[in-house]
Amino acid sequence: MRRDEDTARLPRSNWLRRNNPLERPLDPNQRQQLNQFQQQLNQIQDEQELNRLRDDQQLNQLRQQDQLKQLQNEQQLNQEQLHEQFNQIHQQLDELRQLRDYGINIAEIARQVGVSTSAISKSLARSYSS
Repeated sequence: MRRDEDTARLPRSNWLRRNNPLERPLDPNQRQQLNQFQQQLNQIQDEQELNRLRDDQQLNQLRQQDQLKQLQNEQQLNQEQLHEQFNQIHQQLDELRQLRDYGINIAEIARQVGVSTSAISKSLARSYSS
C-alpha cells in the first residue's frame, strides 16, 4: 500500500495524530535529551529572573541613594538658610544693644568722625572693658 492511499483512507485528524512527532512515544535517549533541554531552559529562565531581580534591587538602591542625597541637600540648604537667618538676627540684636548701650548708631558716629565703624566699636569696647 502506498502512502498516498494510506492517507486517503484515514481521516486527516487520525493521520496527523499518528504521524505527529510529538504524539509518538519517545525512546529513552530522546526522553533524556528532552529532559536535559527542559532543565537548561528552566535554568536560563531562573538566571534571567535572578538577573532581573538583581537589576530591580540595584535600581531601588540607586533610587534610595538619590532620595537620601536629595534629602541631605535639602537639609543642608535648610541649615544654611537657618544659619543666615541666625546671623541676620544676631546682627540686628547687636545693633539694638549698641543703640541701647551707646545711644547712637556706631556707623553714624564713624561717618561723623571720619573713621571706620570697627574703630569706633573697638574704642567703645575698650572704654567699657576698663
